[in-house]
Amino acid sequence: MGAVLSAQDLTKRVKARSLVEGVSLTVREGEIVGLLGPNGAGKTTTMRMLLGLMYPSRGQVEIAGESLYRKGLLGIRVYPKALKGVGALIETPAVYPFLSGLDNLRHFARMRGVKRDEDLLALAREVALEERIADPVRTYSLGMRQRLALAIALLGGPKLLILDEPMNGLDPQGMRELKDTIRHLAKERGLGILFSSHLLADVEALSDRVAFMLGGCLRREVSMAELKDMQNIHYVLSVSDMERASSLLQTFLEHGRIERLWIEAQFLHLYIKAERETVAADVVQTLVEAGVQLYEMRREWLRLEDLFQRWTEEGTA
Repeated sequence: MGAVLSAQDLTKRVKARSLVEGVSLTVREGEIVGLLGPNGAGKTTTMRMLLGLMYPSRGQVEIAGESLYRKGLLGIRVYPKALKGVGALIETPAVYPFLSGLDNLRHFARMRGVKRDEDLLALAREVALEERIADPVRTYSLGMRQRLALAIALLGGPKLLILDEPMNGLDPQGMRELKDTIRHLAKERGLGILFSSHLLADVEALSDRVAFMLGGCLRREVSMAELKDMQNIHYVLSVSDMERASSLLQTFLEHGRIERLWIEAQFLHLYIKAERETVAADVVQTLVEAGVQLYEMRREWLRLEDLFQRWTEEGTA
C-alpha cells in the first residue's frame, strides 16, 4: 500500500517556544492511524500543519505524492493541488442549520467542482444519511451533523481524511454509526485516515496503528499487533492472606517473572508479560503449597488506556 500522507521533521516554533518538534509520520492507503496524547501534546497543531492551516517552521508534508508546502518568490506557500487529496473534519462542523443536508452538500460541492446530485446522494448513502438528507440540518442530531461534515470532507474524492476528535459529544449510537462509517471508508474506499481522540477504547477498536505524542514530540508509533505483544496480562487474585501472598510473590518480582505486584481494594494485583503467561500457573502453585487459599483469579488484558497512562507518566515513552 502506498503512502497517502508523509510528514518529515514537522516543527512549529513560536518565538522561543516549541509547539511541535521533529514529527515524522506516515499514513498508507486503507490504514487508520490513531493520534494520541494528553492535552497540549501538539496533536491539533500537527493536524493544522498537515492541512496547511498553520505553516511549519521546518519540515515537509506530502499528500498523495504532492508536496503541500513549496517555496516561491514570497516564501513558503501552500500548494493548492496537494489539498485536493485531503478531506478534514477539525473541531465543530461548520454547516448551515436552516438549509437541508442536500443543499449544504450542493453549496460545498460547487467549491470542489462536483455538480451532479447523483454524486451527492451517493455520498449521503455512504455516510448513512440518505433518509434524512432532504431535512433541515437544524433537525439533525450531533452525530448526523458529524456524518454530514464527513460527507462534505469527501467531496472531490480525497485519498486522505484527517479527523480531529470526531467522536466529541456523540451519544453511544452516534459513536457507533460514525465508527462504522470510518471503517467503511478505509476498508472499502481505501482511504488513509488519521484521527485523534481522547476516547481510547475507540482508538483501540478502530486503529491499525497508534502514534503517541507528548510535549510536542512523537514518542511512540506502533501497530495494534505490536501493541498486543507489548501488553501485560493483568491478574486479580482474591486470597485468604493478602500480606502473606504478597510476601511469597516478591521473589517473582525480584527475578523479573512478574512486572508489578500490589494490593488494592482487598485484591492482589499483578502484571505478567504476555509471552510469560505460564508464570501464572507457578504463582498459583506457590500460593497453594504455602497454604494460602485462592478464592478467585481473574485474567484481564492491559488496555490501551493503561498504556497511555504509563507512557504519559514515563515522560520519555
